[in-house]
Amino acid sequence: MHSKFQKEILLFYRSLVKWANLKTEPTKSFIKQFIQNEYRKNQSISKKKFDRIRKEQI
Repeated sequence: MHSKFQKEILLFYRSLVKWANLKTEPTKSFIKQFIQNEYRKNQSISKKKFDRIRKEQI
């Protein structure tokens, strides 16, 4: 079960992907790859490390 904060982060990533889909190629592919890489890189952050969770990078 996800916390409210986790759900917000997932919605944030989902909104970025939707935004990227509005762009034209090759920009769309670049943005989506960047989003995917950031998501995977941050997947391993502990739920309790709020100081490590940052939205401002994107």
